[in-house]
Amino acid sequence: MKRMLLLAALVAAVAAPAMAAKGNIEISGMGIGIGVDAADFRVELSPRDAVGVTMQFATLSGDMDGSQFGIGFNYLHRLAEPKPVAMHFIGGLMINSYDKLPFDFFGTPAVGAKFTMIKLYGGIGAEYFFPGTDRFSIEGNTGIGIVSVSGDGKGTLFGIAPVPSSLVMFRYYFSR
Repeated sequence: MKRMLLLAALVAAVAAPAMAAKGNIEISGMGIGIGVDAADFRVELSPRDAVGVTMQFATLSGDMDGSQFGIGFNYLHRLAEPKPVAMHFIGGLMINSYDKLPFDFFGTPAVGAKFTMIKLYGGIGAEYFFPGTDRFSIEGNTGIGIVSVSGDGKGTLFGIAPVPSSLVMFRYYFSR
C-alpha cells in the first residue's frame, strides 16, 4: 500500500508538466518552496489552481536519535488571484516513515522503533507576495487530517492531526 501511494505521488509530479507539454493543461507557473522541515515543488495550472509534491525530512539527535522522511502531494485552490495576498484551500495526502526512534507510535519506550504514518488532510492558508515581485512569497497553512499510523507489528492507530510539512514556507516561482 505504501509503495502504491508513493508511486501515485511521483506520477502526479510528472503528469502535470507532461500533460501541459501535450497541450492538455496550461501551466501558468512553477516554483519551489522551502520550510523548516520540508521542501516542495508546485505547478500552477491556472492563476487560482495548483498541484504540488512535498518532501519532508528530519534527523533527530541527542536524547531522540532517529530520522523521518515523508512524501506527499496536494491540490491548492486560491479564492482570488494573488495581489499581493491570496487566501486558499489546500488538501492532499502525505506518507511519512519514521526510523530508529527511542519510542513507538504509542509513546512506549522502544529501541530502534519504526512506523509509518499516512495522512489525508485539508486546510486553509495564505500566500503573501513581496512588494515589487510576483516570484517571491511566504506562505502559511493550517488544517487537520485523518491519520493512520502503523509499525513494528503492534497494531494501527487512527486519529486526527495537524496539516503536514512546514506551517510556513518561503517560495520562489521560477516561471509565472
